[in-house]
Amino acid sequence: MFSDFDKAGEIWVGTGPRERHKRVTSKEKFVCPPSVTLNISLWDFHNETNFRMKLQAIDITESGFTASFETWDDTQIARMHVTWQASGDAINPDEIWDVLGL
Repeated sequence: MFSDFDKAGEIWVGTGPRERHKRVTSKEKFVCPPSVTLNISLWDFHNETNFRMKLQAIDITESGFTASFETWDDTQIARMHVTWQASGDAINPDEIWDVLGL
C-alpha cells in the first residue's frame, strides 16, 4: 500500500489526518461489483505513538476497486502491505459466445 519511512513520507513523519488511495484492477471482470475484503499483511508502525487507521475498499466496480487507508493524530506508520480478495460472479468468456450465438 505504501512505504514512507525511507523517503520521510507524510504517513511516517506527518501529523493530523492523512490518507492514501491505491486503485486495484482485476484481471477479469465480474458480472456486478463483487464483495471485496482487505487484509493487512505487513504493518510497521512507531512504537511510541498510538496506532490508528481505517482500511476499506471503496469505489468498487465490476473491474476493480480503490484501497483506501486513513490515519490521524500523531500515528506514525512506516509502511503497510495489503492483500485483497474479491468474491462474486465472474464473467465466463465461453458464456459470452453463447449469448452472441457464435
